[in-house]
Amino acid sequence: MTDILIIKPSSLADIVHGLQVATSMKAQRDDLRISWIVRDIYAPLVRSCEAVDHAYVFERNGGTKGFLRLISEVRKTKFDYVFDFQGLLRSGLMTSRVRATKKVGRSDAREMSGMFYDQRVPLPPGGRKKSRARDPIAVLRGGECEARAARPAALPHGRQTRSQVCRRPRRFPTDRHVSRQPALRTSVARFQATSPS
Repeated sequence: MTDILIIKPSSLADIVHGLQVATSMKAQRDDLRISWIVRDIYAPLVRSCEAVDHAYVFERNGGTKGFLRLISEVRKTKFDYVFDFQGLLRSGLMTSRVRATKKVGRSDAREMSGMFYDQRVPLPPGGRKKSRARDPIAVLRGGECEARAARPAALPHGRQTRSQVCRRPRRFPTDRHVSRQPALRTSVARFQATSPS
């Protein structure tokens, strides 16, 4: 069994894309056990993905104690690979503290997080906007061949798709600075309500 840790704590859209990568990885390799470090507000979404076996919850408002608690929990497991999908200082520090054989990060990592990686995955030819689903698989295969494109995770019959769950109400132009947090909490609550118990 190959243990993998994905570090992608935040940004809803990036987590959804990361879940597609995890689903693609799991579809191509049966021997993977995928864990994920995710922010508390996005944890229900990550836990609902069948490809993710375990989610470590990062409490953003937990301060230093919360961060150290998370790291001590993560360090109980020795991982074969760690993939830092975030590429920022916070995720780089998490990567540095994880016990892993190989630590892989983005070639465009910022805030000096790149110094914590053993290997950097280059951007695809189309740049940031193109899918990176094949890159972690190429690393797992030793960079030998290109993997299939990721497919979105299948939802059980009767459950809503992400576009149905996360539909935001229209706002007037004067409401441009309205926080997205309440809308996100409502979306997560709706998603949990539609999930089978």
